[in-house]
Amino acid sequence: MNEESPQYKSEIESARLDLAEYIEQENRGEAGGARHFSFPEFTLGDLEDEDVIVWKKIRSQTITPEEFALYDQGLHDEGGEERKDVKFSRIIFVRAVRNKVQRVFYEYFKRRKQQ
Repeated sequence: MNEESPQYKSEIESARLDLAEYIEQENRGEAGGARHFSFPEFTLGDLEDEDVIVWKKIRSQTITPEEFALYDQGLHDEGGEERKDVKFSRIIFVRAVRNKVQRVFYEYFKRRKQQ
């Protein structure tokens, strides 16, 4: 999809709003589990479209292990260390979604096994 298209921009904005709502729920203790986004260093505005797309796919349980691996690798250098040029908010984000994505992958592999 073209990043300049109104549809793309609308989908990104919708996913950003969904993430913002989730963060508010998490901070109020309504999302269950740990408060991953309550760090003062975390700023939602620091996330890039790529991060928001990953969030959308995790929430809809449509992300594949391969897609997440490519995304995760993009935030690390060749030695597997977090890249210094990546904003800390993005590092906090990827650490938080790793927990969520594991549940998605469990369902993904369960479905593949049944096929």
